[in-house]
Amino acid sequence: MLCQVKLLHPLLSSGSRLTLDRTAIQLCQRRLSTVPYLSAMANYYDPVAIGVLAKDYYQLDVSTVTPLMGEVDLNYRVTTTDGTHFTLKVSQPGQDEKSIRFQYELLVHLAGKQLPFATPQPVGEIVELEEGRLLRLLSWVPGRMLSDLNPITQAHRIPWRRPSACLTTALP
Repeated sequence: MLCQVKLLHPLLSSGSRLTLDRTAIQLCQRRLSTVPYLSAMANYYDPVAIGVLAKDYYQLDVSTVTPLMGEVDLNYRVTTTDGTHFTLKVSQPGQDEKSIRFQYELLVHLAGKQLPFATPQPVGEIVELEEGRLLRLLSWVPGRMLSDLNPITQAHRIPWRRPSACLTTALP
C-alpha cells in the first residue's frame, strides 16, 4: 500500500509528491527499533529530510523517497521528477570513515570494469554531515532485494557463482 503526501517544503520542487510504502516503513522501523543507534537515526532522518538532503547536496529534483532495508546504514531509494532512481545512504554516527571511503573507491573501480551485470556507481562526492555521519549517492541498480528471498535455496545460489567470480576477478 502506497501513501502519497504533497510536499510543502520550500526546497523541494513545487507540486512534488512524496510516495511512501507503508509496509517498507513499518519493516524498517521494526528492524531499526532493535538497534539503538539506528533507531535514533531513523527518528532523525525522515523521508522529507532525505529529499531535502538529496536536493541540497546532489541537486536532485526529488519526487519520491522510499526507505530500504540496510544492515548498518540508513538507505533510501530516491526518485527524481524525471523518473531516475538513486540510492541515498546515510551512515551511522562515528562509523569508520576510511571504511566508507574504501567502499566508495571500490565502486569507482568496478565502474571502470566491463562486468556482465550492473553495479552501483557513486554519483557526486561523499558529504560529511553533523555527528560524523556521511552521506553518499549511488546509481540505482534494479532488481530484487536479497531480503525478499525466503528461503534462499540452492536454486538461488547457483546463479550467483558467475557474478561472484567476475567481482573477485575485477577487484584489485
